[in-house]
Amino acid sequence: MINGVELKNQWVSGSSLPPKQNGYYYITYKGSYPWSHVEIAGSQASSSSSSVSSSSSSVSSSSSSVSSSSSSSVSSSSSSVSSSSSSSSSTGQYIEVTAPFSFDGAGTYYWKMANIPNYINSWNLDSLVINGVELKNVYKHSYELPPKQNGYYYITYKGSYPWSHFEAK
Repeated sequence: MINGVELKNQWVSGSSLPPKQNGYYYITYKGSYPWSHVEIAGSQASSSSSSVSSSSSSVSSSSSSVSSSSSSSVSSSSSSVSSSSSSSSSTGQYIEVTAPFSFDGAGTYYWKMANIPNYINSWNLDSLVINGVELKNVYKHSYELPPKQNGYYYITYKGSYPWSHFEAK
């Protein structure tokens, strides 16, 4: 819901948004499934932050930054409140993240995880390589993943769309 208008399960562009209230868009979001999500993409020169509040047991926290070269949004959800942040490196330097971890966005990212407790899932990716094995756009239980290397899963993510997605939970 945006500013009191129900907009469930649909793509909405800036020209079709309801009018701002006091100069803002107020978004109410409720998801019933672990894969429920909301995506907000914008174009502005500076980064912004938002506050998120929830009265449910599943909380989704997101942050986004937009620059002239890339944009990304990161989200994480679990039965306890948590959030993740991420960064990328064009040189292939892996950034350590922990499960539960979820990412939506375009670009190439490098992460390493010491533990993936249950599964990975991805969609709309160009490539997802974990320890040398291509695993794009599939659901895999953790016991189906390639063996750890030096105690880690090394993950290379390549997505072309804001809705490209990877999660490890």
